[in-house]
Amino acid sequence: MDLEQEAPPDLCRLIYRSQMTIDGEPQAVADEIRRILTWSRDWNRRTGISGALLFDLRRFAQVLEGPPHAVKSLFGHIACDERHTNVTLLDCVPVRAREFSTWSMAYVESTPEELEPRFDANALRSDTSEAEAILALLRFVLQDHRTT
Repeated sequence: MDLEQEAPPDLCRLIYRSQMTIDGEPQAVADEIRRILTWSRDWNRRTGISGALLFDLRRFAQVLEGPPHAVKSLFGHIACDERHTNVTLLDCVPVRAREFSTWSMAYVESTPEELEPRFDANALRSDTSEAEAILALLRFVLQDHRTT
């Protein structure tokens, strides 16, 4: 019997998407996103979670990585947050390494037009899941572009 295979994974990666419901002028929305990021970065540092948030001014997609109990607990709170709706869990899998280990919460913002071809599930290749596409997009953007 291989004990390494039987041990529970130390890390998991959870990916979800949702629709924004924050009302108000663009500045009010930006201020609320800033509050979300400030809280998230502090919480994630304290609980061992890393990840990235993608926002196209109407939709969110997020990758959370860390101890399974911490990630799943945080997602439970996120799913109940009234600042978005249609929260859809796309993937939750054990992983051996983090994709975003240096980010307590990386943030990528763009317009829907810039992200539509890669963010829309209908535009995905048949052999790529929506979760994989979001992960690939965040990898690409965070590798090649400056984020806040």
